[in-house]
Amino acid sequence: MPTLDTIEISLPAQLATINGLAEAGDWETVRRRLDNELKPIETQTSVLVGSIQQQANGELTQAVLQMGSVQRRILVIVPITAISTFFIAAFFAWAITRRIVELRMEERVSERTRLARDLHDTLLQTLQGSKLVADDALEHRSDAEYTSRSLEKLSGWIDRAMREGRAALNTLHAGAFDNRELSERLQTALDEREPDGVLERIVNISGTPLAMDPMVTDEICRVGYEAIRNAFMHSRATRIEVQLTYSEDFTLIVRDNGRGMDSTLASRGRDGHFGLQSMRERAARIHGEFQLISAPNLGTTIELKIEGKKAFGPEGNTWSKLLSLLRGTPRSEV
Repeated sequence: MPTLDTIEISLPAQLATINGLAEAGDWETVRRRLDNELKPIETQTSVLVGSIQQQANGELTQAVLQMGSVQRRILVIVPITAISTFFIAAFFAWAITRRIVELRMEERVSERTRLARDLHDTLLQTLQGSKLVADDALEHRSDAEYTSRSLEKLSGWIDRAMREGRAALNTLHAGAFDNRELSERLQTALDEREPDGVLERIVNISGTPLAMDPMVTDEICRVGYEAIRNAFMHSRATRIEVQLTYSEDFTLIVRDNGRGMDSTLASRGRDGHFGLQSMRERAARIHGEFQLISAPNLGTTIELKIEGKKAFGPEGNTWSKLLSLLRGTPRSEV
């Protein structure tokens, strides 16, 4: 910097003097000035340029060495970061997959447990009763009239076993994926049952049916199936009505004119049966309000109400399915 300052101060003055001598035509003096005054400046400038170049070369070499060090660090850090990211993502994927598989297994075990209890409570007991009737007929085989009455009774027991077996199969069918309209699925649940004294089977729809998330639709259908099944098996009703209401909210009502039940039975259900508990759990899963209204000899009404934004709104998307799945699957026991 001092050298540059000296050149900056002296050079303009020297050039001005030489320019004046050249205008006057004193070329000999101009030559001496160039040799005596400008030659040292030229030498200083050359030395300065050489020094700057040497310094620049040194800094460039140092920069190259530092760049090599940085590159070596990058070659180490980037693969380590990539591998760490891969293992972290793989761990979370494994954890989520394992949770989903566990939930699937729990759902299957629950369905099998429910079916086993259903068969034990209905079909197996009916078959056992049929065997007792048959054994009794064999003990009185010499009495033709008694045997005839026993055969008629046995025919009734076998017919009942067939109906209960078909009901179990229908319940399994209800658990499979079904993309039909909700009203059509519930109408099928009514029509597939044997008469059992039920003369009127009605499905009414109020409002315009709106699309719902398949998971919500499936849970509503399962609640409706269970309510219909209970009405056929326990109510001794002659009329079963299913009401679907689409308005600001969604409402499912299953109503029968059967013998009803007292408040204690309505609150906790029959011993060894889990139908009411299952319906309440399914309603809670889709954020619905479940209500059972019944009294002796006044029939039974089961109502499931879901807010519109939860039935038809933004919760009906793939992300909500995953969250619902990760939250767990309710126990499905009859």
